[in-house]
Amino acid sequence: MSNYLGVRRFVLIPRISARIQSSITAKSRIQRRCLATESSTAKLQASLLDPTLFRQNAYTFEVNKPATGEIIGTCPEMNKAETSAAISQAQKSFESFQYRTARQRMTILKRWHKLMRQHKDDLARILMFENGRPISAAGADIDYVASFFEWFQGEAVRVYGDTIEASTVGVIGILTPWNFPCAMITRKVGAAVVAGCTIVLKPAAEIPYSTLALAEVEMCDNDDVKKISFTGSTGVGKLLMAQSASSLKKLSLELGGNAPFIVFDDASLENAVAGLMAAKFRASDQTCVCANSVYVQEGIYDRFVSAFAEEVQRSMQPGGPEDLQTTLGCLINDKAVQKVERLVEDAIDLGAEIVLGGKKQHAERGHFYPATILKYDGRHGC
Repeated sequence: MSNYLGVRRFVLIPRISARIQSSITAKSRIQRRCLATESSTAKLQASLLDPTLFRQNAYTFEVNKPATGEIIGTCPEMNKAETSAAISQAQKSFESFQYRTARQRMTILKRWHKLMRQHKDDLARILMFENGRPISAAGADIDYVASFFEWFQGEAVRVYGDTIEASTVGVIGILTPWNFPCAMITRKVGAAVVAGCTIVLKPAAEIPYSTLALAEVEMCDNDDVKKISFTGSTGVGKLLMAQSASSLKKLSLELGGNAPFIVFDDASLENAVAGLMAAKFRASDQTCVCANSVYVQEGIYDRFVSAFAEEVQRSMQPGGPEDLQTTLGCLINDKAVQKVERLVEDAIDLGAEIVLGGKKQHAERGHFYPATILKYDGRHGC
């Protein structure tokens, strides 16, 4: 007989510390850079064939800091017409960019990679503010992000034993998720650049604006877009495939899964606990590579539950992302918190028992939920 151990990770209380002043300073730095970017827009417009791509500044949506819920800035919305204009501009650029040599493409990524390394600390703090990543983990995330450009710059000039006739595809539409906001961009953009393709990129927006939905539809229907690269939910992947069928676009889809973690009686208890800690808590358990359910064989069940709960309590330190001691950050938004609450309530209704956590501290600001472990022995039916 096997048993089921349900695990849902999420943070408890944001830590308020002396680092709050450094956070405010970092926020001010980000705002100043945004203003600097706006001031340079006029210069950019002069070199663009279609300067109307910058008109959308009048239509914006708010960006919230997940740890506190406060507004840290706004971003422009792109409607269907503006998305179509961006695609047209990318197609015009493709006519010349496809003839860049492999070494020229490599140089682009090499410089980009160098700049990311130089500004690693700033990029990590932006990721912390926008995504809720603990600062203790954000720096490693930026290293991971930059590694894709390091790899693809080598791919541009790397020679293999096979003879392959390589050809460019055209304009690539790229849609990226919020849980890996940087890595999914560099992984997809790096490959496109070395292949000589131009790009129209739509990063994730957590509020489902209808104009953003129209932008996605336009990307699928526009004949100038030859390929769609998407990382996200299975439902959206199906929608993109259906919408792209009329123009026979190439598709690269990395969709959601439901990964189990299985522990047998003869497993090393120490290794099993360490393995689940690594497999479960990345990005606050908000990625497609995290284990969703844990199945434990009866002979080791009680010992495993006890050891795992003890390790979670010991090593998962909840708190604000600015605190270097934080190892368990916040969720991306309130919708994510509500989803976890529904899942926990449903599991309890079906016979699960709370081992750890299981209840949000509603008095606290921000999108936090405590590290939670539920166990289910299989006797009640499910």
